[in-house]
This record gives sequence, C-alpha cells and structure tokens, in this order.
Amino acid sequence: MTHFNGTCMTTTRIPERITIRTVQAERCHLYYLKNKPRMSYEGQRRLALKRGKVWEYTFLDWWLKWQLSGRWEQRGKRSQDYCMARINDTGPYSFMNTKIITNEENIKERKYHKRNSLAPINYVNAAKCRRYRARYYEKELLRKREYGRRKRAEARAAALTSP
Repeated sequence: MTHFNGTCMTTTRIPERITIRTVQAERCHLYYLKNKPRMSYEGQRRLALKRGKVWEYTFLDWWLKWQLSGRWEQRGKRSQDYCMARINDTGPYSFMNTKIITNEENIKERKYHKRNSLAPINYVNAAKCRRYRARYYEKELLRKREYGRRKRAEARAAALTSP
C-alpha cells in the first residue's frame, strides 16, 4: 500500500494472509525439523533392509555414531557430503562395523571391493535385485534343465541294464 507522508512517499507492506494451508505447512516444517534425525534413521534402515542388508542399529546408537563423528550437518547425497558406510562393504550395519566417510570415498571403496572380491554372489539377495534377477533365473533354468537331462539319462541307463 502506498501513501503520501508530507513530501515523500512511503510504502508499507501488508502482512501475508494467514490461511489454514500456511499454518499446516509451517506445522509440517517444524515437525520435520524436530524429527529429522528419526526420519533419516528410518529412511536409511528401510533402504538397507530393501537391499537385503542386516540392520543392527537402534536409533540411539545410530544417532550417537553421527554425533561422535561431528558430521551430521554435512550429511547428504553429493560426492563431498558424508554418509554412513560399512567397513569393507561387508557385514551388518552396526556400531562397530560402520564409519562416517564422504560419498566419494564410499564409491571408491565399493568399486575396489567389488573388483577384488573373491566371494561368490549370494543368489538369495541377488534374486531381490532387478539387475541380477534375469541372470539368476537363467542360471536356475539351466540348472533345472541339466537336472532333468541327468534324470532322463539315468532312467534310460536303468532301463537298458534291467532284464
């Protein structure tokens, strides 16, 4: 709103209209800020379980790990941000088996361990992953076919040897 005050013109700002929607948005934002650690914990836990990893953290242990590292504010998805990673990318997510490192370091470690790993693929977990599903079922199909061929060959041999 503009009005004249003697010789100069001043502008006063009309306060924003308060609606139910703005109050709800503010309430949601405050809830998120208050519960961000809890929501982050639940999100990380859910993703680990979805990938078939064992999760042994309680919320308090998880929160303590982040607080001791002093990196909670630098957490994120960019390469220079910090994340919680398992040591050697093996074992469960637990207090003794995790460390706080940058995403870039985590990717380098994962590539290194994947390249130098001699461990066989765990097909139970691989079957859950989309990219391994086709290979898993193809191997299963080949195994079943081979099993069927062996059984038929044994049946033929038994038929030939029996009087």
